[in-house]
Amino acid sequence: MRTMAFVALRNLRRNVRRSALSLAAVALGVTGLALAGGFVEDMYVQLAERTIHSQLGHLQVTKSGYREQGAGRPEAFMIEQAASLRRRIAADPEVLATMGRIGFDALLAGERAELAVSVEAIEPDPEARLGTHLVSLSGRALAGDDRLAVMLGEGVAAQLRVAPGALLNLTAATLDGALNSYELEVVGVFRSISKDFDERTVRVPLALAQDLLQTEGVNTIVVQLRSTSATDATLARLAAPIGEAGMEIHAWQELSEFYRSVREMYAQQFGVLQVIALVLMVMGVVNSLNMTVFERTAEFGTMRALGNRGSFVFGLIVLESLLIGALAVLAATVLSLAGAAILSYVGIPMPPPPNSEAGYLARVLVTPQILAWAGSIGLAAAVVAGLAPAWRASSIPVVDGLRHAL
Repeated sequence: MRTMAFVALRNLRRNVRRSALSLAAVALGVTGLALAGGFVEDMYVQLAERTIHSQLGHLQVTKSGYREQGAGRPEAFMIEQAASLRRRIAADPEVLATMGRIGFDALLAGERAELAVSVEAIEPDPEARLGTHLVSLSGRALAGDDRLAVMLGEGVAAQLRVAPGALLNLTAATLDGALNSYELEVVGVFRSISKDFDERTVRVPLALAQDLLQTEGVNTIVVQLRSTSATDATLARLAAPIGEAGMEIHAWQELSEFYRSVREMYAQQFGVLQVIALVLMVMGVVNSLNMTVFERTAEFGTMRALGNRGSFVFGLIVLESLLIGALAVLAATVLSLAGAAILSYVGIPMPPPPNSEAGYLARVLVTPQILAWAGSIGLAAAVVAGLAPAWRASSIPVVDGLRHAL
């Protein structure tokens, strides 16, 4: 084996042009796979952060059954002792903030039109720190001292044909079933990641909603974490104590059908592109190695004439392919990191995802996992591409091989 490795290294140094062609084919293929993987990874990360920081938070705590039945019966799922539960949640080291919300349906009426809307009652100050990806299109966001104020989703504002400064009447049923109404000033118009959300949702201060519904409770506790990567571990730690209190806790991935559908679509689209890149890489390596074997036919015939078995020739070519793959992966790692840095610095303008109005600037997030994945594929491709040429070289009759030297 040591002799074979020495001969393989010598052959790579001796045939620099042929080795460079094979190495370039693998290196470019691995670089393409790594950059494509980094591009897709960045899209997933940006989509996740925009979902978390424009709508959902990292975790949400509700009474059991709220997700299935709460939209029509908010009064049955109020968390009356929310303060003590929030303190228990906030004690977790990964929790950055907690905030209460109430969600209910209401009628919003202006001078020109009226519209059934979903109301999201929030605590303005902590929500402002969470909602870094909620875009204010006009006016301003809700403030902590707002009392009779409402912020409209982009679609709601368009349907009601109003702008900041307009007055609207918000009418909803109290928890006892009576109707209650307030006149509110439109302070701003927002855009989230989801067009559907913006076409039906308005935001009001939590204190106003509690007066409107005549309750002191909330039906959702939103949890903001220090890092999105800590979501699963924090969920696992909090699940038991929250379950004992008759509550349930859900991560943002469970709550966002929009995120899951868009991610699945992206995975299918870019999965096809990655398969195409892989096929092109393998074809390039096979073509290069076939040329190499053809040019070295006389060399392999001479080796066989000197007593080397066909298995030695086969192993030698496969080992050369492995060494080329390893060197190509090292070169591709450097090229991928450099390419990712350049592309991320420039940015890649992207159109809005489906069911969204906002485009974004994509980057390339090449992680160690992506480099390892692309490198392993490149290494395997180099070895697999060398098998057929190695078999043909080892099977050439000695006389036919020597004839190529004439």
